[in-house]
Amino acid sequence: MLSPLLRPSFFLFVLLPATLFPAAKPEGKSGEATLMSSYEAVIDMYLSEHFDEAITLSGKIRQDYPDDPAGAFGLISTYQALRWNYRVRLYEVEIDSLIDLCITLSENVIKRDRRDPRGHFYYGCALGFRMLKSARLHKWIAAFRDARQLPKSFKKTLAYDPEFYDAHYGLGLYQYWLGAKGAMRYLPGASGKRKNGIAEMQLAADKGRFLKVNALYGLLAAHNNEKDYPAALAISEKLLQHYPKNPNLRYRRGRLFQELQEWPQAIDSFKHLIALLMSAKYVSYSFQVDALFQTARSYYALGNLQETEKYSEQAIGLLERCDLSRELESPYEDFADIKKGLRDLNKHVRKDILAAETQK
Repeated sequence: MLSPLLRPSFFLFVLLPATLFPAAKPEGKSGEATLMSSYEAVIDMYLSEHFDEAITLSGKIRQDYPDDPAGAFGLISTYQALRWNYRVRLYEVEIDSLIDLCITLSENVIKRDRRDPRGHFYYGCALGFRMLKSARLHKWIAAFRDARQLPKSFKKTLAYDPEFYDAHYGLGLYQYWLGAKGAMRYLPGASGKRKNGIAEMQLAADKGRFLKVNALYGLLAAHNNEKDYPAALAISEKLLQHYPKNPNLRYRRGRLFQELQEWPQAIDSFKHLIALLMSAKYVSYSFQVDALFQTARSYYALGNLQETEKYSEQAIGLLERCDLSRELESPYEDFADIKKGLRDLNKHVRKDILAAETQK
């Protein structure tokens, strides 16, 4: 199991934003304009769940600008978003090979111009990709070495271009989670790091050019971790208006409603999620089990025993189809805990139903 500081959710920012930036210095204004418009199209495809189109366009960018890391970043970021939105283990081999390419291309950009802000931003993101890869392989020294370098790269980005507000997103997430996870949260100054991190992300959300949406997702996660559930829910409402088919967003909204004990709203969110997962091209049975379990939990909180039993039985019926060699864990808890909670809930509700029938 990964250290809490190195779980994929901790460095989510390195998985998402790289596709959203123009290349460091494409030749000529027309080349830069073309690349920027292509990136804007990738953004729309990526955030709207049109992953095949995003992959195709990112591949074309890679072909048209082979010396720039933009295309490789686009492919990795799209692959990672697909994986985490649907909790599926896809494109792992492709991602690993692209990480090394990203490192090399980013270093080349900086060698050509050490003051290029986008070059340093690319490099910081590439280090993040490599850090996650090293952590997955339990190469902890290499992982922590890259983790230390990450903020330096983003700070150089801002030093060479103070108006590169999007870089505040990566820096803010790093600062926030450094003071929020594991033993780090008990160290002196941890609370201040979290506040600074939230302020950095808010700056990106307010003034960033390409990462406004990503910064909102980062703020949602931070406010949720701070147990400021109303603030997190307000951000999720804003995101839902534009991205109603994002299963990860639907799941997080359901969990927020649970924390606020707004059970009907939680049920509605999880039912929308179940419908999305049942019709999705990318299938994760463990994700379906989780969604069904959360629906059953919410019904149980309302005292609706019949619906609780119905959804818990559906979830139990899918357990044998779950395969974590092909599916990803929940960002909230391990699947082993989900299975235990599901079985315990089903056991309790069946006893409650039996007791109610006995009293009649």
